[in-house]
Amino acid sequence: MSDKSKFLQLTEAPPPNCPFGSEVDTPILFHYTGFDTLISIANSKELWATNIHYLNDQEEFKNAFSITKALINNEKKKHGNKADHFFDKVLKEIHGIEKLNVHIVSFTANGDLLSQWRAYCPKGGVSIGFRYNDLKTLAKRNNFEVRKCIYDETIKREILQEVIDIHLEFLEEGEPIQNLTKGFIAILAKVAPCFKNQAFEEEQEWRLISDLVSVKNKNIGIRATADTMFPYYRFDLNGLEDIKSKRNLSFDRYVIGPSAHSNLSSDAFGYFLNKYDLHLDVIVNSNIPYRTF
Repeated sequence: MSDKSKFLQLTEAPPPNCPFGSEVDTPILFHYTGFDTLISIANSKELWATNIHYLNDQEEFKNAFSITKALINNEKKKHGNKADHFFDKVLKEIHGIEKLNVHIVSFTANGDLLSQWRAYCPKGGVSIGFRYNDLKTLAKRNNFEVRKCIYDETIKREILQEVIDIHLEFLEEGEPIQNLTKGFIAILAKVAPCFKNQAFEEEQEWRLISDLVSVKNKNIGIRATADTMFPYYRFDLNGLEDIKSKRNLSFDRYVIGPSAHSNLSSDAFGYFLNKYDLHLDVIVNSNIPYRTF
């Protein structure tokens, strides 16, 4: 895909600078989680990237495929047999990539958002502020990318139409259909994890998105819940240079979520940081009044 493509322009955009902390000009992405998971992250030095097929919105990953199918069916009315053959092969291959193994970790630019506290920390928790530039470094080492999500339906169609148009140009220039189909599917697999329903635009989500992952990959793990099991990918937070002789997992600042015990949680953070020898910039309490979510 061209470096000037609409997709890359939009998804490579950094988050806004964080409005609090000693370095307020630093782009920060926040990850909401419970205290038990925070301790697990500090212990393991890992984030667990969820298989995209196990997200709460099971139709999410299929959004790009649905739009692509509609656009291709429209294009088939305009072009001849050669283009039809290419489109038919793409449509056939799309059915195969709807079950590809891609793993993600979700972040937001907003470290104190009521909908996120409700979803991920209903009994109390924390949003961990990660330095955006460090996440990009770690993503490269883990074979992931950091991408901003796209919500606008018109923009989604424009992105996918651009992909179609580029491949039609190559088709006219004589590129083999087999090569074009393979390239089209590879791009679609990159685009699809960045599309989210417009109803969730408030979340301002960025994602760590893995390359395609084999089920036999050594970094794949399984976790159990009361009624099912979920595969995840171990995203390694190690490897960054320590800050002021403190362990650096890219944690930069923390927001303590609203709960009945938020003051006690703030006090306990000193013990947590000492226990795991972690670097800290700043801790703040949520500005949202406590409610039973």
